[in-house]
Amino acid sequence: MMQPRWTDESAQEYLRGIIRIVNGQSRYQRPLARELIGKAFGRGVTEIWDMTCGLGVDAWTLCRLGYRVRSFERNPFLFDCLLKAKQEADNDPSWRPISARWTITLGDSFFYLAQETTPPEACYLDPMFVFTKNPTALPKKEMQALRFLLRHDEGNHFSVEEKLSQALDRVQKRVVLKWHRHLPGLKRSPNQIIDGNRIMFLIFFP
Repeated sequence: MMQPRWTDESAQEYLRGIIRIVNGQSRYQRPLARELIGKAFGRGVTEIWDMTCGLGVDAWTLCRLGYRVRSFERNPFLFDCLLKAKQEADNDPSWRPISARWTITLGDSFFYLAQETTPPEACYLDPMFVFTKNPTALPKKEMQALRFLLRHDEGNHFSVEEKLSQALDRVQKRVVLKWHRHLPGLKRSPNQIIDGNRIMFLIFFP
C-alpha cells in the first residue's frame, strides 16, 4: 500500500476528523472486555499519568475503566483537538461521568513529572507514534499522520530506555509501557508482561 503524501494541512485535517469521542470514531468505544490495558494497571491504581497522549484512545479507555487520567500533549494542535473532543464529551450527559475523570495538559510530561511534589501512582508510556530508535514497519494511516505532523519536534525523538528510567525514578507504584511484539527487548526486564496478539504491556515497578 502506497504511503500518503502528507502536508501539514492534510495531516491536520485528517487528525482533526478522527479525534472525536461523541459521534466519532469507534476506536474510542471499543468493548472493554477486550482491553488488556486495564489488566496492566490493575486494581491497586486509581490515578494514571498518560505521558504521551497522541490520539487519546488509551487515555479514554482508561477513563472508561474507572481510572483518573492526566494526559500530556506537547503539540498545540493535537492538544486543541483532544480538548475539543473532551469538551464535547463533557457536554453529553451519557459521557460526562467518564470525561470528568480526564484532564489534559499542554506541555512536556517529563518536565511536569520532575516538578511534581506528589508523584503519580502510575505512568503510562506509549511510544508507538513517536520517533523511537527502533522504528516499526509502515504504520497505520493515523500513525503516519502523527509522525508527519510531529517530525520537527525534537521532544518526540527520544530514547524509550531513558524515559522509562525517568518515570521509574518518580512514580509511586508502576510504569506501564506499550510495546510491539516484533520490537527488540529493552535492557531492563519488565516485572510483568500482559501479552496480546500484536501488542504487549510491559509493567515495571520502581
